[in-house]
Amino acid sequence: MADKQISNGTCAYCKETFPKNVIKRHLNTCKERQAAQEAASQKSRTKKERLFHLLVEGRGLPMYWLHLEVPASAKLADLDQYLRDIWLECCGHLSAFRIDKVSYSISPEEDFFPMGFPGGNDPLGGMFPMMPAPLPPPPPELAPLLSMDIEGLFHKYLAEQRAKVGDETAEAFFQAVLKRLIADMTDMLEKTLGAAIMNDLKAELNVDLKKLSAKDMLTRLDALEQEAIQEAESLPPFPLLFDDFREEDMGSALGDVLKVGTKFDHEYDFGSTTELTLKVLSEREGVALGKKKAPVVLLARNEAPEILCEVCGQPATLVCTNCNWGGAAYSNHGAVCKKCAKKHKCGDEMMLPIVNSPRTGVCAYGSEWV
Repeated sequence: MADKQISNGTCAYCKETFPKNVIKRHLNTCKERQAAQEAASQKSRTKKERLFHLLVEGRGLPMYWLHLEVPASAKLADLDQYLRDIWLECCGHLSAFRIDKVSYSISPEEDFFPMGFPGGNDPLGGMFPMMPAPLPPPPPELAPLLSMDIEGLFHKYLAEQRAKVGDETAEAFFQAVLKRLIADMTDMLEKTLGAAIMNDLKAELNVDLKKLSAKDMLTRLDALEQEAIQEAESLPPFPLLFDDFREEDMGSALGDVLKVGTKFDHEYDFGSTTELTLKVLSEREGVALGKKKAPVVLLARNEAPEILCEVCGQPATLVCTNCNWGGAAYSNHGAVCKKCAKKHKCGDEMMLPIVNSPRTGVCAYGSEWV
C-alpha cells in the first residue's frame, strides 16, 4: 500500500484546489457555484426540485472521491451510468447498488463493445460481443512446470520398466513407474514453484534474502501480516451474502430510496470488482443544473494520487496487469515510469495507463480498447 497522501481536489466551478476535508464547506459558499444556481433559476421555467449532494469514494481508497449533485427524480440507472462514464466502464460489466436490504442491478448493453475491440468486430457478425480478453501469461518461473510432458514421461518410464519386468505384481510394476514420474515432478516443483515463491518474497520484503537473517525475515513477515489485518479491519463492512438482498432493477428514483444521511454501496464488475461507497451529505431545493438525459452534475473531484514507479521511485505512468492483479490504486507493484517500462519483463501488451480512477490497472480500464 502506498504511503498516505493528503488528498486534494478541484472545485468544478471556480477551478480552485482544496483539501478533501475542506471542499464540502467550500462548495456551500463557492461564489461561482452560487452564480450558476442563480442563473439557472432566472433562465429556466422549470419548477424547483429536490437535489441531493452525494459523496462518492473508492472502498478502502478514500484518496479517490467525487462530490456530485443529483435530482431526487433521477433514476439509479442515471447515477450508475455517470459512475461508469467517469470512473468505471471498461468492458460493459454488470453493476449494482446495495441500499439497505435491496440490490438494484443493471446489465450491460449487448452491443457495448466498439468496433475493433476483441469480439466487437468478429467475422461472425457479432455473435460473441462479450468475448473476454485472453488471460495474462503465467509467471515465467512456472513455464517449465506448465510445459512439462507428464504423459510422455509416463510412457517413457512405462517402456523402461517393461524391459525389466519380472515376477512382481501389477501394482508393484506401476508403483515403480509412478515413483520415477513423481520424483521428476517433485524436482521440477522445487525448481519452478520454489523460484516463484522466492521472487515473491524478495518483492514483498524488498531486500536480498541472502543478506537477511531468518529471524529478521520472520519479524518482517509478521509485521506485514499485522499491517494487512489492520487494513482489512479498517475497511467498512460490506455485505457478501447477496441472498439476503431483495433484487430490483435501477428504475427507482433516488428520492424513493435515499434520504440525507443514507450510506450505500456500488459494485462494478463482479469478477474484478471495483467497489464504491456513497453517502447523501445534504439536500437542497433548486433548479437542476444538469440535463434531462444527463442529470448528474460534478461539483468537485480529487486530484490524481501520485503512484510511484516500483523500480526508480519516479511518478509511474503505467502498470503491468500481469504483476499487479488488484489494481494500481491499492499497490504500486508492477507500476513503472515510461523509462523503466521499456525494460519490464512482461512486455508492452500487459501495460495499462495509470489514470485518476479507483479502477486504474484493473481489467482493461484505460486501455486503447475502451
